[in-house]
Amino acid sequence: KAFLATTSTLPLSGCVFVSVLDADKPQVVDAVIEMRRLGFNILATGGTARYLLSKGVPVERVYKVQDGERPHIVDRMANGEVDLVVNTTQDKKAVVDSFSIRETALMSDIPYVTTIEAFKAVVAAIGRLRKEPLGVRSLQEYYGDAV
Repeated sequence: KAFLATTSTLPLSGCVFVSVLDADKPQVVDAVIEMRRLGFNILATGGTARYLLSKGVPVERVYKVQDGERPHIVDRMANGEVDLVVNTTQDKKAVVDSFSIRETALMSDIPYVTTIEAFKAVVAAIGRLRKEPLGVRSLQEYYGDAV
């Protein structure tokens, strides 16, 4: 609910772009598998795509802007082909390199997460939203008149 209060709505279908640090690759596999189970397609940059494929996870490789090939990830986002972005960065160069991705996500109203923990929470939320719509209740409805 907190994520939804601060950003656009979460996608219930579509395509997820995943580009994560080497240290995050082992932790992202289960969440990506769950997104596939929910019917999402996965786009990933070279290193992330290779890692996920080595774990048996079907993904489509997409170019980084810096690769100099097109269509790159920002093209795909601008064309409305990406519904969720998962991008972890660490050093200053990686943050600078991902600026165009962050900017395009913001301008295109694409939800964007920067940690594996946030991605796992988004995956769980999407799974839950698929089962039942998000409801709003007062504290009294949760705890009775004692509040």
